Amino acid sequence: MQLPNHRKLPVNHLAAVFNKTTAAYKFYWFISLLELLVERGNTRIPIRDILIRMICNSWYPVNYFKVSFGFFDMLGKNIKEIMLLTDASRDIPKMELFELLLNSNNKKVNSLINHFDRQVPYRFLSPWFPKRNNHEIVQLSHDFTHDCLYRIIESRPKAIEVNKNWINYLLRNYRIIIDFCYWNLALYLQDKNPNVPDIPNKLIKPMARSPLTRQRKFWNDFLNECRVQSGQVICIYTGLPLSPESFSVEHFIPYSFVSHDLMWNLVPVDPVINVVKSNKLPLLTNHIDRFSRLQQMGLQFTYQKNPNNKLLEDYLHLGDSISDLVLLPPADFRQRYHKLLSPLVQIAENMGFEYWNNKSTNSL
Repeated sequence: MQLPNHRKLPVNHLAAVFNKTTAAYKFYWFISLLELLVERGNTRIPIRDILIRMICNSWYPVNYFKVSFGFFDMLGKNIKEIMLLTDASRDIPKMELFELLLNSNNKKVNSLINHFDRQVPYRFLSPWFPKRNNHEIVQLSHDFTHDCLYRIIESRPKAIEVNKNWINYLLRNYRIIIDFCYWNLALYLQDKNPNVPDIPNKLIKPMARSPLTRQRKFWNDFLNECRVQSGQVICIYTGLPLSPESFSVEHFIPYSFVSHDLMWNLVPVDPVINVVKSNKLPLLTNHIDRFSRLQQMGLQFTYQKNPNNKLLEDYLHLGDSISDLVLLPPADFRQRYHKLLSPLVQIAENMGFEYWNNKSTNSL
């Protein structure tokens, strides 16, 4: 992905800001700077405000999806500590978190935020001023030498002032530049999380999750048919009967890890389970037998009723064609699921996802 050219501005320097990145700081610094520039329409922006917005923009991928920023990156570590100190939720709205941190009087919280003031504002300008120390960068940026993007103002409160020569370019190409940042951030994080699925969709909190309307109908039709046939479908966690009138559709492997709503990972459960299990991992030794058997029954029913149902395509992740999967013996179908789920659960555990102990629901 490339930035739009400009006949007068050194766009090559701007495009090079992510060439040598050993941490996620520069990505979130630039994204946050651009957001505040557009929101406020002011070329002078306090550095602390940009640092706080950095925390807000990276809060969701760190706390909800548990994306790793790398062993030496302090951004993810500081965010987790700030979460504990402020008792803010993992999916707190971005602007609510911004106001919370902006008005914080907690010295430890402010120290964790200000940690990034030591290098990030200066190192971002390194394409304009290679091999210069922080003091030299401040001096050189003062007169916008080499048409650098901004100058650093060290008087209190510390701030940056965006070069007026860049303003029209930044505003006119705002969407392209933001996409450029997130594209490079996704490449960086995929390298740090090589086995984690769907990194690009874990960078920004969606305005709203897609409703599971079609997936719920899939299981509702199955439960209705079982009731007609005098069969009983039980919750894989509680062992209690499920009815079409009262069930929830649950992600077996948490959504906050897989980041999708594919049928092979969705299962009907007792409504209370969606609340108490939250984003925890299932113990495969305890639940995979019931889970795989229920999935195969749902797959067989739907295939027999409507073999062209688009949701059936989700099960192709198990291998073979759908027509072959419905004919597999239960033990073989379970083995397919075990092969699919085991590495995902192990990766999620390594990222810090906790296992769910359902002893407290055994009596439900």
